[in-house]
Amino acid sequence: MPVGAVRESLKATTGLGKRNRTLTREFVVYLTIFLCIFKDVATDEVLRHLFEGLESLFAGKDVLRASDAAISKARLAVGEDPMRHLFRTQCRPLCRGNDKYAFYKGMRKLAIDASEFYLQCTEDVLAEFPTCEADAKNPQNCSKIKFGAVMETGSHAYVDVEYGTVLDSEQDFADALVGRLGAGNLLIGDRYYRSVLNIRRVKGQGSEALFRATDGMALAPVKRLYDGSHLAVIRAGKDKNRHQAKFPAEGKSVTVRVIPFVIRNEKGQVIETGRLVTTLLDPAKYHSQELIDLYVERWEEEMGFDEIKAHLMTGAHDSLRSKKAKLVKQEFWAMLMAHYLIRKIMYEASGLAEALPNKISFVGCRNLLRRKTTAKRFPPREDEQGETVEARR
Repeated sequence: MPVGAVRESLKATTGLGKRNRTLTREFVVYLTIFLCIFKDVATDEVLRHLFEGLESLFAGKDVLRASDAAISKARLAVGEDPMRHLFRTQCRPLCRGNDKYAFYKGMRKLAIDASEFYLQCTEDVLAEFPTCEADAKNPQNCSKIKFGAVMETGSHAYVDVEYGTVLDSEQDFADALVGRLGAGNLLIGDRYYRSVLNIRRVKGQGSEALFRATDGMALAPVKRLYDGSHLAVIRAGKDKNRHQAKFPAEGKSVTVRVIPFVIRNEKGQVIETGRLVTTLLDPAKYHSQELIDLYVERWEEEMGFDEIKAHLMTGAHDSLRSKKAKLVKQEFWAMLMAHYLIRKIMYEASGLAEALPNKISFVGCRNLLRRKTTAKRFPPREDEQGETVEARR
């Protein structure tokens, strides 16, 4: 995450502002990210960890005397926008075209899903991230930030995210995420994403969709195919009118290929059955079993959520450390960037070691990053921004 990129994000959003000789804005950006990498460490101790490695970003040693209140004030001055801008511009897909494990028939494999982080239940946080009422469908008694995310399955890197509160639906996030998908991708998702709207918008951008169908979804065959799959027409239900109204030009029906699947245990007993729907209609080019195996990769995203909650945070019920809503939003992006940076290091290491990224330990890489925080090569020099793994070889 080169300092030049950090400065560009500051300039593009809030401006660099008046220089603070104790805590520069660039330093605060790095500090916020490393507060997530050192989630179980007190703020002032993280400050000491960063001091030597980031000494070029501030003058003198006054930074070591910065109180928690001063750090909070400096973080508020930076705000959320530079962090979001930095994530959007820097956290892009990592895998290259010759990484065969990351592509299917030339399409980059991406997964879409949603999750949530617990928050501190302060009055300020609850005002922007309310809990669900007790009589709601899914009652919540603690404040949470809910978000949808798109992951590159080959690298486990989150490349697009949209957040909200527990009152927002996964489709609310999908409206934005699918709209930014772009061409050349295969988007894999569970039964929450199999709507006509999502499928048509994915296809309309030059990408393909592979989603699980709900059990009660009407998928009557219009043409049976030789491999046991069939073509069907999905029509938008009345409950989708709110989202359909956002994109009226997308139409209210779409033709998909339906692929039944069976999951068996080690004894061969059937433990689950279901159906997939996909825009990949040709059974000769896109074999049914290949697509069933690809759908399993959706769980890679669940593993990514676990990496954040279990290994950056201290468990699924741990909360972000910020106690103000504005800082919660800032820390949210920082947490995602902390995960991305670790995954980026793992991806680059896999290239040097000629191994798959999932064969490298996430915890081991996190610990390595913690140990090397004070290295003099951190952050990357300006002349290293375009350096590639191949160049370092």
